[in-house]
Amino acid sequence: MDPLLLSMAARNVLRNRRRTAIVLAGFAFGILFAVIFTAVADDTYGRMVDLAARMGGGHVTIQHEAALEDPAPDHSLRRADALREKVATAPGVTAAAVRIRANAMLATARASEGTLLLGIDPSIETPQTLSLLEAVEDGAVFEPSDRRGMVLGDDLAAHLGVSVGKKVVVTVTDRRGEVVGVLGKVRGVFDTGAPSVDESTALATRPMLAKALGYGPDEASFVAVFLEDPRAVDEAVERIERTLAGTLPPGAAVLPWYEVQPDLAAYITLDSSGLVVFEALLLLLIAAGVFNTLLVSVLERTREFGIMMAVGTRRSDVFRLVLLESLVLSLLGLAAGAILTAGPYAYLHHVGFDASVFLGSDSFDVTGVAVDPILRANIVPKKLAVIAATVVGATLLAGLYPAYRAARVEPADAIRLV
Repeated sequence: MDPLLLSMAARNVLRNRRRTAIVLAGFAFGILFAVIFTAVADDTYGRMVDLAARMGGGHVTIQHEAALEDPAPDHSLRRADALREKVATAPGVTAAAVRIRANAMLATARASEGTLLLGIDPSIETPQTLSLLEAVEDGAVFEPSDRRGMVLGDDLAAHLGVSVGKKVVVTVTDRRGEVVGVLGKVRGVFDTGAPSVDESTALATRPMLAKALGYGPDEASFVAVFLEDPRAVDEAVERIERTLAGTLPPGAAVLPWYEVQPDLAAYITLDSSGLVVFEALLLLLIAAGVFNTLLVSVLERTREFGIMMAVGTRRSDVFRLVLLESLVLSLLGLAAGAILTAGPYAYLHHVGFDASVFLGSDSFDVTGVAVDPILRANIVPKKLAVIAATVVGATLLAGLYPAYRAARVEPADAIRLV
């Protein structure tokens, strides 16, 4: 890069300070909106994925491959406890839990309700692996030695007319297709804030549910695996498959969260696509501002370019000069955007914004996953770099035609202009 041309480009950009200031303001606000919206979306999506993982299947799920389409009791996972112990040693894995999942009918003298019943071992579960545990607001989670303990969602308990200490009849279809009934006792009630979860989900002891379904002592529905970095789920799946090579039972598969929870994955994909369109429009407006500024500047300096070429400046140097002006504008714009964005980003990152004022509710859910109404900003560095590179690239593209126009000036005709 020619230092002389770069110096000239910087002086030309600052020649009309008012026009440059207007363009930089457009840069700053465009970058502000792009970064803040991306950061809030990244944080929201990340928390949704993490919460969805902690509500059942984990960031990675080890289960029978047929259970993805048909979660019938006979599509079970054998040697589940051995797999859990081994997968817990895989790089990047923070925890793993064995669980049983079954569709059940809960009945009392008052009513009956269909529900998703999750059989767990409370001795290995924590709120970091199962978010329902931290949502218990009445009673407590059953002890590992409790053979009949259950924890119900508050809406489900209200429909059934039960409270802590009451009994519930649990009816399931076992692996042979026979209807089996067992008696459970409510030890606690949870409230996640997601109505679709609280009215249709219940926890039970793993031994009780295993006996009802006809499972062996080392048999379950799946192993839920939790990761240090859920964003790197594809790499984690590969590492887990290598760790479990030769030990996976026939028909077992290692699946990322987006295959186990396709509804959530589809929502995130659709929502992020809308964000990409919004950011593209912002960049288009920035590029249009740069294009207009440079083109007007070139038209105003036609005689200047003609004199430069008349005294020996090459057309390629004139082209590079105008292109460097667009580069200087983009770099100044990035600096202005960083200054304007720093304050709002820091506030949203550390404090957050309470969106419940606009939602009219303290909580809401998406595809059965409760979403925190406190919006926070937490952008992935890679995406920040992409935004910066895209801004620079769009600005340089916007400067191509003005640069071409400047390089095509005819010296003789331009000098005669008054």
